[in-house]
Amino acid sequence: MKKIFIILLAVSSLLAVSTKKTYNVDGMMCEMGCANTIKGILKDIDGIEDFSLDFSTKKLEILFDSDNLTFDKISSSLPNPYKISFIKETIEKEYSVSGMTCMGCVSSIKNSLQDLDGLDNYNVDFDKGVLYIEFDTKKTDDKKILSRIPGKFKVVEIASIEEEVEEKKENLNNKND
Repeated sequence: MKKIFIILLAVSSLLAVSTKKTYNVDGMMCEMGCANTIKGILKDIDGIEDFSLDFSTKKLEILFDSDNLTFDKISSSLPNPYKISFIKETIEKEYSVSGMTCMGCVSSIKNSLQDLDGLDNYNVDFDKGVLYIEFDTKKTDDKKILSRIPGKFKVVEIASIEEEVEEKKENLNNKND
């Protein structure tokens, strides 16, 4: 019976889901007092397996058991003035846009992207035929953004064009060998 209990305990600990997250930390004024206060509190929270706090960047990285511990529990454990918040994860991408014939087309694309949650920044360069977007990956993705653009415009990611050119060059070089 004792062996079965030990085996069950070992299996349940293997099935625990560990999650690593990085957060911004606000309210730290000094490395000695503030940072040490936060470290002391985090050490006492059940479910935190490991953490590192960088005072200079104001970043907190935590490895924790996400089955038994939530962001809210960690956040509410910290006294005022300390607050942790999610780090925004943004991506910037460039797309080639064909089918634009005038500034009205530019306006049409810009209007289609207006007020899209998670789209932090965008610009349409008519002269270059390029769409620049910057978006929060936690709120949206590029497919959702591009689906809003009117169908008369062909939009292709520039990185994929460059990859295709490189692949064709490589194929030509391999044929010549």
